[in-house]
Order: sequence, then structure tokens, then C-alpha cells
Amino acid sequence: SNMAFICADAGLNHKEIYVVISHLAQRWEKFKHHTQSSRARQLIGIIEHARIKYPNNAFSVLDTIFEYSPIALLNTDIELDWAIPDMLMSNGVMLMGGPSGIGKSQLSMQFQAHLAMGAPFLGYAIEKPQKVGFFSLEMGDMEVKHLLQSMYPDWSVRFTKEQIELLNENWKIIPFGESLPLNASMGQDIFVNYLENNPDWKGVFVDSVGSAIIGNINDMGTVQPFTNFNDKIRKRYGIFLWYIHHFRKPPPGTKSFGGQEDMYGDQYLTARATSVYTLTKGKGDSLRLKNPKNRHAKEQEPQLIQRVDGLYFEHLGTEDEEVSTLDKVIEQVYKKGDPSTDQTPKPFGSL
Repeated sequence: SNMAFICADAGLNHKEIYVVISHLAQRWEKFKHHTQSSRARQLIGIIEHARIKYPNNAFSVLDTIFEYSPIALLNTDIELDWAIPDMLMSNGVMLMGGPSGIGKSQLSMQFQAHLAMGAPFLGYAIEKPQKVGFFSLEMGDMEVKHLLQSMYPDWSVRFTKEQIELLNENWKIIPFGESLPLNASMGQDIFVNYLENNPDWKGVFVDSVGSAIIGNINDMGTVQPFTNFNDKIRKRYGIFLWYIHHFRKPPPGTKSFGGQEDMYGDQYLTARATSVYTLTKGKGDSLRLKNPKNRHAKEQEPQLIQRVDGLYFEHLGTEDEEVSTLDKVIEQVYKKGDPSTDQTPKPFGSL
């Protein structure tokens, strides 16, 4: 701790302090029984403590704030812009929540792919190619590669040559594979460094909120620095932030229906997001994509989607359309009947 104070007082940045105290911790066999992730959190905590006394002002400068009269503001050419019309603002904060294993990461990655190509997806209009980055904090390179192979076994079948070129050019994956605390200045500096080196990014996906926050996620004092950082980022760089998030464990005997209250952590997380979507089980083997919050557009009707061809998703329709695609096929068969058996249809498996 004393060395961290000395380094901070000397004007070293977070990375430099981390290298120094990490070397000393290894030399003095501190945290030797900790995992790599736990050891990193301990060292980051020491740096954060040092910054309280010797703050780093690298990210504390405010952008210029303008004053307007109402008429002057109305006469500006400022317009609300969308990365995905009526779903995600071009500088919004999205939370994509759901229970573990439901498919949040796969769905978010496919939205990334379609943003990179400028291609519509699941009924959502994506009008032009956009460069996006993906911080995978829960999966390393091996796991992300496996997921990509599962979603797209044969890229040449799923995409055209031009689309593959757009994917390769516009979609950048950072398989971090460990926590990156964005409510702490060291994690923030690393994140900002990526943004500075990729000024053409239009948005960033992060998997997940739990790996982007250090401390008690149920505490507003822990969550607020994270949400404040998001606001600074989207204002300064004009990009959107899409976070994958987990549901809290529901009490015994109850079911989670995809509301904001099902999100794990302090309610400030959803309060500060511009849009919230949740992914839960629907009818049969379908999934329900619900929009419980949309700050600048009408909340959309729940959509039913389904996995096909491995982990790829297709759109079945709105939840109001109670009959699934498969049910419609069966219904048509039974209406038509089978002439060879006096209008009595054969079992579906024998068709």
C-alpha cells in the first residue's frame, strides 16, 4: 500500500503503478494463494485507495457545457439518432438481461454481426454498417471462438463474400476473459485507451455487468461510479454501450417474467439505462424478447424468437401472435386433411 501511495504521489499512471506493486507482491509472496482474478482485484483496490489521496485527473475534465434559451435549443440541428431504430440510441445505454444460459451472449453477438454488416435482424431495422467492439469479460479467446463456430459453422453459407468482408472490417472482439472494473479508475483508463485507439467505433458491447463492476453490485455507492462513467463515455465519444446482464435468483415458488425488477443488483442500473431488454423462455422452445423500458421510443411488444441451425436465431412474431411457426404448419395440415384417408390427416412425423 505504501508503495502505491509513493507511485501515485510521483505521478505514475494506473498501469505503471500496477506493474510496480504487482512485481513487489510477487517478490514478497503477497496474495500467493489467491486466484489470478482475485489477486488482480486486490491490487486494483490498493491503487484505488491510493488515488483517493492522489487523484488522477486524466478523466475528470468536463466537456464544454453550453447554455441555451428554449428557442435557441429548438433551433439547433441536434437530432435524436438511432443505432437500431426505436431500440438502441446511437449514444444510449442498453441492458440485455436474462437468466443464465438463456442465450444473451449469443443473441448480443448476432446483433453485433448484423450491425457490422448493416443488415436487419429479428425484425429490427439496421440501416447501415457500423463499427463495433466487443469486450468479452466472461469468456476468453478459446470460448469466444467456440461460440462463433457454433453460431456460424459455415460462414460462406450464412453470409455473402461482401458481408464477410464487412464483418472482418467492422467487428472487433476483445476476449479479455476476466473482470475489468468500470466503476474503478484503473479499469476505466484501460477502457478509454481502447476507445482512443478505435475512434471509428459506433458502439461497444460488454459481457457482462457483473464482470465490469468491482464491489457489492447491490449497493448504490458501488453502482453509481459505473453509471456515471457510462454517461461520460457516451457523451464524450458519442457511442452506444450495450451491457449483458444477469437476472437475480427468484424466490422459491415464483417465476421471473422479464421485468426490470428481475435484474441483479441495485435498481440504479436500470434507472440510468436508456433501454432495457430481457430474454426469457417463451412458449414451447421459443424465447421471449421483451422491452420493459425504452426512454425515447414506445416500449415494443414482446417478440418471440427461436434458435435454429445451432445457435442462430430467427424471428417468429410478436407474443400477441399466439401461434408459433410450427403450430401454423400443423394447423394448415389439419385444415387441409389427407384425401387418401377421408380428410383425416396423417401423424405429422409421417408427412
